[in-house]
Amino acid sequence: MKVAVIGAGPSGLAAANELTSNGVGVDVFENEQTVGGLAKCINLWGEQVEMGPHFLLLHTQNAVKTLLENILGDDVYKYNRLSRIYLNGKYYDYPPKPFNIIKNMGSVKTMAAAGSAMVEMMVPTKNNGTVESYVQSSIGNYLYENFFKGYTEKLWGIPCNSITEEYAKSLIGFDKLSVGSIAKKIFADKNAAHHKQCIYPKEGMGMIWQRLSQKVQQQGGNILLNTSVKGAVMQGKRIAGLVMPDGTERLYDYVFSSVPEAAILRLMPDVPATLVNELKQIKFRRVILVYMQVDPINLITDNTVYIYSTQVKAARITNYNRFKNLEGNHIIMCEYWTSDTENMWTMSDDEMLALALNDVKIFSGAEKLRVKNHHVLHMKNAYPVPDLKLSERKNMLSDFMKTFEGFSAVGRANQKLFNFSMESAMMDGITEARNIMQGTTQS
Repeated sequence: MKVAVIGAGPSGLAAANELTSNGVGVDVFENEQTVGGLAKCINLWGEQVEMGPHFLLLHTQNAVKTLLENILGDDVYKYNRLSRIYLNGKYYDYPPKPFNIIKNMGSVKTMAAAGSAMVEMMVPTKNNGTVESYVQSSIGNYLYENFFKGYTEKLWGIPCNSITEEYAKSLIGFDKLSVGSIAKKIFADKNAAHHKQCIYPKEGMGMIWQRLSQKVQQQGGNILLNTSVKGAVMQGKRIAGLVMPDGTERLYDYVFSSVPEAAILRLMPDVPATLVNELKQIKFRRVILVYMQVDPINLITDNTVYIYSTQVKAARITNYNRFKNLEGNHIIMCEYWTSDTENMWTMSDDEMLALALNDVKIFSGAEKLRVKNHHVLHMKNAYPVPDLKLSERKNMLSDFMKTFEGFSAVGRANQKLFNFSMESAMMDGITEARNIMQGTTQS
């Protein structure tokens, strides 16, 4: 059996490893010069850092845990994650703790939130499928207005009544948002403890992908970097291989893709014009990452602080030292979500640095911060905006792709979930690889 894997990100490499470890011949095609996709590391000032904070839970799905243990061994830091929410000058624990919430809100606001939830129980808001109506109908208008609305609109750049409720469900992690479900999750000490226990490779997350690609090659697979794919070799409705940029054809028993389905669409024949037009309507948020190498300072104790305050432009601020159990701060990253129509996207690197320095003033002692170096990274199409048509459009694309035999598309970019973790992406690749070998894929 011979399989082609398009994309050397977490799901693609996990699938390739699963296949090659079972004697399947695999060619992995990666358009970039490095493996890892959006989970790869970049080298800054002699250190490996990620494009945003990536968390790997110590207690994860067995297949992923076994894989990580095999390729990383003892080359990991084990740490307790500290991530908090900054809102109105207060820090809220995550996972949430009831007494922390009550203390920060105070008795008056706590009573207002409880009263709003009770009103909603007696006179419920009609849920029309938006974030606004979903959160209001579930826990009341007070918590919606004071916690969910501002941050959600800061991230996506559109009103909450134009964002699908699926985003809120995925982000919050509840099938049914309610006061009861929140309380149950808050008081589930075991789950909260497991959520905090994480691992971090000693040479950054990129260490996983480098070692995984080496393992695939040791098992007989090929990793073809800087190699794009021009088209598909078709036998009726079956994808029987891939066309290379030079026009040569490579034949395969199965083609597995971990890159966005929209990118694969250009390989397919007879794509309906209606589908193409619908996909053109999908909007994307752009992300700007501002990295600062600073003189040693004790400014941020968290791994990541989520900035819910709309007065602060940054969406997240990350301290890379904590992932390695190091005290203080050495490299700090401020993350900004924007679009091509907003001024921020065209700001110079020095202007973005000035914005980041202003935003870190939320931390006590920021006046002592001294920046030695800075680097600004622009990510053009980072996340599709979850407007009310996104799920429908993704379903249209998925349904079209399923008309082809011998093909599967998995990974974060092809999911309808908005909180699809790195572990989930790897498990997705492993599961689909097993399905391919067992002949149980749905394609």
